[in-house]
Amino acid sequence: MKRVIAEDKPQLLAFDENKWVERLHYELQSAQDAVALLALNRRCMTAVLRILPDEAFKRTGIHNERGEMSLEKLLNGAISHLDHHLKFLYEKREKLGKIMW
Repeated sequence: MKRVIAEDKPQLLAFDENKWVERLHYELQSAQDAVALLALNRRCMTAVLRILPDEAFKRTGIHNERGEMSLEKLLNGAISHLDHHLKFLYEKREKLGKIMW
């Protein structure tokens, strides 16, 4: 999203998230730090998104697998992707007998 906001029709590259998980050893990282980083990044990005004019959400980048993507589409994808991950978190916590907020 930052690239689409800041640059004119930037290239957006796909990545293999399974390789990231395997090679960046997320299982060894602090869950609290990961949550704090996600929350801080969302707060910072929200501040930027709130001051953008409406036409900024029509700006596009070129994804190497999905083609042209607008800021609006990227934002909606990011929102639904987080919900996708939260579903798995809720399921794991339920299996562990943990109560969700």
